Amino acid sequence: MWEPVDARFYVKRHPVDIVDIGGVGNDGRLTRALFEALNAVTQLHLCGTPGDFLQVISQGQDAAPHMLICCHGDDNGLVFGEFGPGIDASMLVEGSMPPECIAENIHLPGCVVINDGCACGEKAMAEAFMSGNLKAYMGTVDPVPEHRADLMFLAHFFYKLFRTGCSEREAWAQAASYDSESRLWVFWDEDGCHRLAD
Repeated sequence: MWEPVDARFYVKRHPVDIVDIGGVGNDGRLTRALFEALNAVTQLHLCGTPGDFLQVISQGQDAAPHMLICCHGDDNGLVFGEFGPGIDASMLVEGSMPPECIAENIHLPGCVVINDGCACGEKAMAEAFMSGNLKAYMGTVDPVPEHRADLMFLAHFFYKLFRTGCSEREAWAQAASYDSESRLWVFWDEDGCHRLAD
């Protein structure tokens, strides 16, 4: 996996990929600043097309151990919108990338993916991502959290992960326990879906 020289510093910095799909959803630049304040070193991928995104999720060992996807989600999948005739958007359904397309292309062995798109923690999307040999996957379930509640969850999760040494599942459990909005984040691993009770 991607390991920059920063990962060997005296005060270790943890590598994270941030994937911003066309500037929609949570702003990748904002989360980048947040993560770097928590001792991360980041790669920001500004995906302008569906093909760009498919390259990022199929990069295998070149990916960072943790990847945040900043996007919108709808009933069809990850929202990309409409494109002109020169852009291949044949994999989209009404402007969104369905779980089936993700399952066909994803290859991120050992990676932990956090997807902040609406309802992207639901079974079809989670299983599509997990089919890429991920270590774990996190997303929200219906009803979706309030617009900026995702930043609170992400700050809490990465603080626990990087600053206190929790495992991903422990960090998720502590972040998800914060309030009712945070409990909408679920954790998927090889044992299936984990969700905190209300």
